Amino acid sequence: DSEYPIGDHPIYKELSNKPMPKQRPLQVNFGFYIESLGNFRSTEMTFDVDMYLYMSWQDETYKHNQSDYILISDKDILDKMWLPGLYFANARTAYFHDVTVHNFNLFIAPDGTIAYGTRVTLNVACNLFLQDYPLDKQVCGIKVLSYAHVKEEMNVTWFSDGPIRFNPAINLPEFHITALESSYCDGLFHYTITKNSSRIGW
Repeated sequence: DSEYPIGDHPIYKELSNKPMPKQRPLQVNFGFYIESLGNFRSTEMTFDVDMYLYMSWQDETYKHNQSDYILISDKDILDKMWLPGLYFANARTAYFHDVTVHNFNLFIAPDGTIAYGTRVTLNVACNLFLQDYPLDKQVCGIKVLSYAHVKEEMNVTWFSDGPIRFNPAINLPEFHITALESSYCDGLFHYTITKNSSRIGW
């Protein structure tokens, strides 16, 4: 791997106000590694999850002639780069980790493929059905959407191989994890443009 301080690599000169890559639709793959899971609150209908979010896409303007990946681990550089702008639609709160440093890494392959990973903690809303308690079975989801781009502009899909993985040491006192599954949202979303207009996307 090659790591450069701010300003030393030619790619840095291309980062200022970086627009979205030109490919349409831009293919963005993503997945999770769930580090911890718990605090299911029946009164608030929420649970907490600490996880690593991984994304990958290609930006041909970042092609380079290094023999290996270029590592970006400086937050000042990351802030100048275009990122897919995914968000967690059913999260009540969310935050990124920055102790002792910002918890992320980003690799740029010679062909411009970008691999980005970051750690995030969420408090997620989940409707719990407790009529069968204590023999109840709950299904809770984490909804991930693009904040600004419709499907014709950016196609967000799960990684094809093991998109959701979890720490086998997770131990829930009241629940037993039976499955972690990936699926896709099925519905229309309105992206507001002005007070009286919106874009419709999937």
